Amino acid sequence: MWRAYLFVGSRSATLGELCDALGPSSDDSHSIGDVPRRPRRVPSQAPPRPLEWSKWTRPLWWRASRFAGVDGITRAVSMLPEVLADRLRTRAHIGDTVRLVVVQNMDGRDPVGARGFYLQPLALAWLARAGAELDLDQYADLVDEPEEVDFGYRPPLDLEWWRDRMVASVRLLDGASAELEERDAASNEFVPAASPGSSPIETRSPALDALYQVIDEVCLPGVHIGYWIHPAEWLSEAEDRRYPTSVVAEGMTREVVTFGSDGGGGLFVLALDCGEILHVYSTETGNETRSVEPVLRQVAPDLDAFLRKLLDVVDELVETGDTEGI
Repeated sequence: MWRAYLFVGSRSATLGELCDALGPSSDDSHSIGDVPRRPRRVPSQAPPRPLEWSKWTRPLWWRASRFAGVDGITRAVSMLPEVLADRLRTRAHIGDTVRLVVVQNMDGRDPVGARGFYLQPLALAWLARAGAELDLDQYADLVDEPEEVDFGYRPPLDLEWWRDRMVASVRLLDGASAELEERDAASNEFVPAASPGSSPIETRSPALDALYQVIDEVCLPGVHIGYWIHPAEWLSEAEDRRYPTSVVAEGMTREVVTFGSDGGGGLFVLALDCGEILHVYSTETGNETRSVEPVLRQVAPDLDAFLRKLLDVVDELVETGDTEGI
């Protein structure tokens, strides 16, 4: 797992002054003179002292499907505007600390995150122009690492990470779309779960139960032909909404849960026997049991892979302005 951000620490400027000079800062920033909140676990003794320096940060963004250490971070840095590098260099010249901070978390479940790190010349040139230091933090936790990792192994998807990445990517997409006046900036919407940690319904699928602990619904009408992950309560209304609860493929009836759809009239269903995700092209039937004989296409071997693919489609659209969709 990788994350990276630009950092400026100043003992002379307030956070507001840094934001005026460099642009908006992320939520973990603070201003000189702020009083830090004392962690609850620390016994209350002397009152905390006001902070003696300001912290400005801006997280870097790259496509979730890219290897961040080599390709993603290099691309993210080299695509930053040159005017920002010049402004950062001005802060460095007056004594502020300017850094690119890269954090790498390594554990035995994530062989991709455990790869090495280097930056390509384009990124190094941008950092040199900005007068920025490089700070690489590495954290290794090899407890319970797998003895063998098969080719193509992918660790289980961290749904909270996926949710946060999707929220950030949708914001970037709508911001770019608003500038180009191509789409309504409010058209795409990612709705986190109202009560995180508790699934509102039983979906009959542990994978979907886990998903609805972190989201309520996803509405992406501005992505390719449009994609939706339905609200959790819709899954219990399959009969009323005329969604299939089973499909017939190669003479076999398979029970499914319909959890999403696209703008072309297709549905995304999860097969309860093996967890694969199917795209249902047609649901025309008069059978009250909702057993259908549609055109089927497997789009992912499981829900994790489907969610990764959906995020990559959004990221591809942000990065290139085009996508072939799921």
